[in-house]
Amino acid sequence: MFVGQRGKKRGFKGFTLVELVIVLVILGVLVALAVPRFTTSAEKAKETTFCSNVRAIKSQLELYRMQKGSYPTDKTAFTTFLNNTQYFENVPVNPYMDKPFGQDNPQSGQNGYWDYTYDPSNGLYKLTTTPSCGMVQ
Repeated sequence: MFVGQRGKKRGFKGFTLVELVIVLVILGVLVALAVPRFTTSAEKAKETTFCSNVRAIKSQLELYRMQKGSYPTDKTAFTTFLNNTQYFENVPVNPYMDKPFGQDNPQSGQNGYWDYTYDPSNGLYKLTTTPSCGMVQ
């Protein structure tokens, strides 16, 4: 080993504490920038899945009406419709709740909320959702 100025040993390989701290600060900044983008993407994916499932339900409601002559008349009939393998290969899942539609509905105005109502006077239904999914009722 060579001893240089001020008694330091030369030829030692490794990182100093300052170098490690700088690397950790850089990693921290990168994580701080990436996390908000990831959480935004995850929320957008939930919304897209929710709206896709709602559109599939609406589509299958039309098939139900053509086969049965009317839409499901109450929430019990609607839940039975959602569980019917004739209309759905798998029960549609609410991604905000990680449960099938018809179970543990959030409060009105919260993401993942849905409500099915049937109006016997005109034979039409109304499906209210949050987010609205850009649907015309």
